[in-house]
Amino acid sequence: MKSKSSILFWIVYDVMVLCVCILLSVLVANNFSIDGFMSCIKGKEIFVLISSIVPHLIVMICTHTYRVLWQYAAAYDYIKLSLAAIFNSVFLIVTAVVINELSLGVSVYIINLLFSLFFVVTPRLAVKLYVKLYDSHINKPDSRGNERRVMIVGAGEAAQILINDITRNKSFSN
Repeated sequence: MKSKSSILFWIVYDVMVLCVCILLSVLVANNFSIDGFMSCIKGKEIFVLISSIVPHLIVMICTHTYRVLWQYAAAYDYIKLSLAAIFNSVFLIVTAVVINELSLGVSVYIINLLFSLFFVVTPRLAVKLYVKLYDSHINKPDSRGNERRVMIVGAGEAAQILINDITRNKSFSN
């Protein structure tokens, strides 16, 4: 079970990143023109873009993505994360079509999808890679050959987490 502060961190991080992705996508789609950017910010378009954050958070909470221990995350968890970003973009386009506000152009929505995929998935992957590299550097295998064999039967994901901890932690190697 993750701590509430860790879950809150990832929720706040996602909200901030999605807002930045929205602003960046509008800026990139307008060729970094401040005038085009400001005209989008003043209109209904920015409401459409920001309204897509809530469904993203709902999908992430409903799929228990915030409860994942990212250092032990599997490919399935990253797929769920990517699908949440894709759902966010689809919701964004549907909302724009419903309120008849596609004046931003399709490029904004595609760029927003790419930015959100990159900035939402990459930090979580970086956590996993950092922990893996840190542990492999600090907890080197025992060179004396004094290893005990352990067999874990069943337990599903819990067994995988236990196996990872045993192989990484020096105190288990005695």
